Amino acid sequence: MNDNIRTDLNKDFVQLKNGSISYRWSGPVEREIVVMVHGLSTPRVVFMQNVGALVEAGFRVLTYDHFGYGFSDRPNIKYGKQLYDDELIELLGALGIKTAVNLIGYSMGGGISTVFAANHPERVKRLVLMAPVGFMPKQRGVNKLLLIPVLGEWLMTMVVKKKMIDRFYSEVEKGVAPRIMAESFEKQFEYAGVERAFLSSLRNFPMENLQAEYQRLGTTTFPKLLIWGTEDSDTPFAGSEKILPLIPDIQFFKIDGGGHSIPYSHADIVNRKIVDFLKK
Repeated sequence: MNDNIRTDLNKDFVQLKNGSISYRWSGPVEREIVVMVHGLSTPRVVFMQNVGALVEAGFRVLTYDHFGYGFSDRPNIKYGKQLYDDELIELLGALGIKTAVNLIGYSMGGGISTVFAANHPERVKRLVLMAPVGFMPKQRGVNKLLLIPVLGEWLMTMVVKKKMIDRFYSEVEKGVAPRIMAESFEKQFEYAGVERAFLSSLRNFPMENLQAEYQRLGTTTFPKLLIWGTEDSDTPFAGSEKILPLIPDIQFFKIDGGGHSIPYSHADIVNRKIVDFLKK
């Protein structure tokens, strides 16, 4: 990414200490703010089926691409929980957001949101977690091989990237995802660095162990909602059994038959539940 590319893309960017972040505001300026945090592989376009419903319900929505994804810069740094926590707190500051926000995190974004809410509870008004990481089973198969230096880089470039793109287009063919979402997902790979960021996140973000953060989240007083599909094979539904005892006051809504793609595959259900929760 560079200034010429950013100009050609005609998107909004803000400079943070590690580089430029691509972001988008939706909805009237004076409304209550919702911040949406995406996960490991899919940039902020993953929320394109949700933003409109939140705006229509009267919220101002902020979506952004993490470093390494979408149209944000791809710094060659460690993509661990400190990076993502710093990224969000700096983004809020750079955009002049001083009030507590409604925070929605999906998949790895749910883990990032959990870390953020545990570290900065005063910055969170309400929290929604969708299929969050933190109690993932140990990586197996190809994902385990991706953890190995050099081999992981080769697999990511030669095999995994294509499989990820093909999977998205297969969901388009099934009518689960809109084509523009798959096209936007594929386009991010035109700019070098996504593969490196993906591997670094997989290797450095604690997908399997965020117990301490969930325990601290359980001591906070703001409202919380957990949404999960019962047939999720990417972030297994069994993780809910570990999270619920740690956060006694969290509301829990399961989507029977839902997989990992619930923000768009079950958008109507997810949107209704989130809007009802945020408007209480």
